[in-house]
Amino acid sequence: LMDDTGEESTMVAEGCEYEFDYSVLQDSDPEEIAFAVVFGDVLCGENGDDILRGLEDLSVPVLFIPAGRIDLFELPIAEPLMQLHPMMFMSDTEGYYLSGEKFHDIKDVAEWIYDKSGNNVYIFQNERGVFAKDKEGTWFAGESSFMQYEHVLSAFITAKLAGVDDRNAMMYAVHFGTLRKK
Repeated sequence: LMDDTGEESTMVAEGCEYEFDYSVLQDSDPEEIAFAVVFGDVLCGENGDDILRGLEDLSVPVLFIPAGRIDLFELPIAEPLMQLHPMMFMSDTEGYYLSGEKFHDIKDVAEWIYDKSGNNVYIFQNERGVFAKDKEGTWFAGESSFMQYEHVLSAFITAKLAGVDDRNAMMYAVHFGTLRKK
């Protein structure tokens, strides 16, 4: 949800994460899946293990978005999630929390998470842009005094589905995320 000033909030249909049917993944053809987008709240339900097992069986790339459920990393489900080597897209607050708040520099946070996930890390900083860590190093995707998290995320996913490489997908996403409704 977004008001006319650009302020965002999220509305969640509580309980939808508990309705996961494992057969959806069992019946899926990995050749037809570019990557799986997994939000933190779906892993917090009783079917979280089924989801991770299904993703492991499919062996498709995973993009993980904590979406406010960074607390799940205190649960036993964190280790199986990280074994999937997911790309990680999160807010800077979630990044600091995930790293145990032992770092003061966002670069150190991104490198620590990258070491744990073994894949690209994108840390959304509302007033700055997106700080990224990939196999080539750390970099900053755009600078903006105003970006919308959901816009950046949806643009990144769209670009990836269109076959755009990770770096260019994120650069596009940050540009898209800065567009304001007039």
